[in-house]
Amino acid sequence: MLRVAQPSVEAASRLDRWARLYVDRRGQAGSYLVLGSVGFLAAVVISIVAARLLGGRVATVLLLAPIAALTFLGAVKITQLILGDERIVFYEQALLVMATSALALWAARLPVAAGLDLVVLGLGVFLAFGRVGCFMVGCCHGRPARWGVRYGHAHGEAGVPWRLVGRRVFPLQLVEAVVSFALVTVALVASVARHARPGEAVLVYLSGYGLARFVFELFRGDEARPQWLGLSQAQLTALIIAWVIVALRPHAAGVWLAALALSLATVLLVAHRRRRPHATFWLCSPWHVAELDAHLARWERSAARVPAPVSHAATTALGLRVSRRLVLPAARPAADAADAPPFWDLLFSHPARALPCAVVWRLVDDLGLLRGRTREIVVQPGVTSGLVHVLLPASEAAPGGGRA
Repeated sequence: MLRVAQPSVEAASRLDRWARLYVDRRGQAGSYLVLGSVGFLAAVVISIVAARLLGGRVATVLLLAPIAALTFLGAVKITQLILGDERIVFYEQALLVMATSALALWAARLPVAAGLDLVVLGLGVFLAFGRVGCFMVGCCHGRPARWGVRYGHAHGEAGVPWRLVGRRVFPLQLVEAVVSFALVTVALVASVARHARPGEAVLVYLSGYGLARFVFELFRGDEARPQWLGLSQAQLTALIIAWVIVALRPHAAGVWLAALALSLATVLLVAHRRRRPHATFWLCSPWHVAELDAHLARWERSAARVPAPVSHAATTALGLRVSRRLVLPAARPAADAADAPPFWDLLFSHPARALPCAVVWRLVDDLGLLRGRTREIVVQPGVTSGLVHVLLPASEAAPGGGRA
């Protein structure tokens, strides 16, 4: 039997203080908008510096900057009108900006490859600032971790899943920001030092970012992203871009290495998902935890409509079986019934694996079932091998997507 008490409240860390929705106290300057605006200005400055170092013209940057801004904002607005919600995906916006910039360069009879070098370097700087903005508002974060940032109630109101509010999540956005800026530096320095041909900075940045983004996706903690066979949309995009780069520069050994590495990683990841969907990595993945949370929330709504105690059961996309029943004091021995409160009994199992209590506890933790509870939660193996019970007081706020 595994008993884990509610963790104590930790002192606010420096990361917690920086994670805020607004940069001003009056709540008028949104962090993401401010960081995005600063990032755009920084991108223009870096592109101008790159143009001077690479022998380009500053006028090219002044032509492309408003085109890039209008493309980005237009794509965000159109997506919002179609989906009904703001959705910003870096790969989508970056490819659109590169496409419109290439058309503008071609129409103006300017060197397309050299111009795209400036565009990509600017995009890399813009992404670095944008990811800092993501960190502040709570999107694109990492998985729950012992060390990290803790988002508060205001972030929950803004869209951070309530099961993660008040919990430590790894600040993956800051890591990506550092990597993006480092890739911009490497691409620019390599192009200048080697007197590289136009388009070299594009190859260096996109190849390096594709490899890094593929790895980052394995540690992302936000679930609202498309998934196919265990691969995220960004991972598939990185793979496709890598092979497009190979087709454009087949004689560059580095791009072949990047494309082959991404292909091997894709095969291994898909094979692992097919052969071991019951592995802890998949069971505790954000989208699977979100699926479990949706089941619990639906059961809670159903229980609210039916006064009598009811049982619920479901099987997730990964084959995890979970059920819930309310155990009343009358079901216990007479000696204990007088002071024994009712409790929820959540039962977890998987047909391909006898689930360890530690794995189930991690699921319980990721679901946020500990939050706000004064009693201990008990995780214990069932009488039948492979079954794990999670016992929690019914007098507390019932599980299933509730607020903090």
